[in-house]
Amino acid sequence: MACPQCGGRMKFQRSRPRPVISVMGRWRYERAYYCATCKLGYAPVDESLAVGAREVSPRRQRVIRFLSGHLSFPVVGQTLPESYELTVNEEPICQVVEEIGQEARAEEDQQRQ
Repeated sequence: MACPQCGGRMKFQRSRPRPVISVMGRWRYERAYYCATCKLGYAPVDESLAVGAREVSPRRQRVIRFLSGHLSFPVVGQTLPESYELTVNEEPICQVVEEIGQEARAEEDQQRQ
């Protein structure tokens, strides 16, 4: 398989665990991990499951996005464990909220143009 960054041939390195925080709770799966000469690591199953660089699953990200649009940051942090019986530290919430802000800024810039 070709590296998405440099186009070089990717080689199997090892199986690596991947932790995920989903709306169903915390879980972990093993996946094949590949690396190219440019040192970019790649796990194809992450892409097929739509799990990005974050530990938070896509569905959990959508929940955080929705709540962040309606509630203050501290209240989102309190609502998640209350609603899903799963405590999430502030970092994944911050990452999703920052991404929302970047997308909103990009959309505003595009509308201005």
